[in-house]
Amino acid sequence: MKKFAKKLLAFAGVAFTAVALTSCTKSFCSVQDRANNMANYEKTNLEKVNKEAEKNGYLIAQPLFNKFIELKVDAYIEEVEQNANGEPFAYVSTGDDAEEALAYKRNISKFAGLNEKGKNELWYNYDKWYAEFINLPAPTNYTVGDEQTMTEITFGGPAYAPTRAYVNYYKKTLANAVANNRACLTPESGIYGQGSNQVYIEGKTWKQAFTEYGPIEGLLVYPIGCLLHYLTKAFGTSGWGQVAAILIVTLIVRVVIIAATFSSTLSQSRMSELKPELDALQNKYPHSNTNQYEKQQLAQEQMKLYKKNKIHPFRQILVMFIQFPVFIAVWGAMQGSAILTQGSVFGLQLTTVTSNAIMAANSETPFAIVLIIMMSIAQFISSKLPTWFQNWKGKKYSTVTVKNEAVEKQNQSMKMMSTVMLVVIIFMGFTLPAAMGIYWFIGAIISIAQTLIMEAVQTHNRHKSGKGPGAKISNRPNSIIRRGKKL
Repeated sequence: MKKFAKKLLAFAGVAFTAVALTSCTKSFCSVQDRANNMANYEKTNLEKVNKEAEKNGYLIAQPLFNKFIELKVDAYIEEVEQNANGEPFAYVSTGDDAEEALAYKRNISKFAGLNEKGKNELWYNYDKWYAEFINLPAPTNYTVGDEQTMTEITFGGPAYAPTRAYVNYYKKTLANAVANNRACLTPESGIYGQGSNQVYIEGKTWKQAFTEYGPIEGLLVYPIGCLLHYLTKAFGTSGWGQVAAILIVTLIVRVVIIAATFSSTLSQSRMSELKPELDALQNKYPHSNTNQYEKQQLAQEQMKLYKKNKIHPFRQILVMFIQFPVFIAVWGAMQGSAILTQGSVFGLQLTTVTSNAIMAANSETPFAIVLIIMMSIAQFISSKLPTWFQNWKGKKYSTVTVKNEAVEKQNQSMKMMSTVMLVVIIFMGFTLPAAMGIYWFIGAIISIAQTLIMEAVQTHNRHKSGKGPGAKISNRPNSIIRRGKKL
């Protein structure tokens, strides 16, 4: 029961850490991007929002108020383009489609606005115009419908305005609806998404990534996102073009990690070659778990052996320090990439969270299920393959005659950590975008190939030199027998 509790606690701790770390990256959605997303949501959901508001007893916006806001938006666009050189709309460029460009300018004007500092702020204009409308005098001769032909509105008042409760509800509903949409990372302004979910996204620069979002975003997330963007453009924005882009990005990331952790991997490889000598030391100090003197002697002789063979056992920690920031950056880029919203693979949009796709029971569900199964199997084999090889060599070549409880506990801890990490990755495969599932699947296949290649090289070297786990060792640590000869 205690072992199970420890495993459960370890899993919870690692899962919490992983989820907390993934929330470290900021969304690349600017105020303008969120304004466009809100407008897109309102276009198809306003009627539903108003019905829910009326059920809650809120007085919704009247036609006179809506027309007032519409006229204010048009006046604001004209004023900004004349007096502020069109700065809030400078990035809006939809080619020859002037009507489409005007629509996006209206979105920004209604749902944002330049504050006193000259910065765009969500709801700034709307709140200002709402306060202005409720302070207008009541109309003396007005019927619903008259507002359609008006070019200026000088009357209003609380009777024609939505209540403050409705305004708060309206703003909160729209904010919640677009909160999970982080797909705004793109170096090029343009229209992204599919069908009714198409929206104009502002292009960001590398300088913006550093100054407006943070060092991790500038150093890692933005470059990976840009790489995804341009590779997808090169391969095509269909789903398979996006998969090809993810494949190339995964290969590049893996090469960088392998290069950065090569010395650690080499140390691990050398350590497996020292198994006969380490087994001999275990036989020499069988009571190191309970005897303090033997424990110290074993540790000293192990460190001498490591030093002699230029092995640094604690370098594995370095691997974790390198892999975690890279994982965070890849996650941020995959979830934030605007261009990944333009295509789908077997009906699954790659920025869709896998669990959402599965629970939705729609066209995205079948491939989402297949993807999580494929990713889980590949990750399982990838994490267990080195252990399987190690166990096989241990059973075939091990010369340990006395069990060392300290070493046994250490091995059990390593196995548990490996299992916990596997479960966490599978769990996060459900909670992160489908693109991350593809990334992990490809990464697992690369890890499997890497393990097989390294094992083949080690086997070749052992056969060539006559050293390694194939060597037979007597119970005397300084007496090593190789190929039937006592050295």
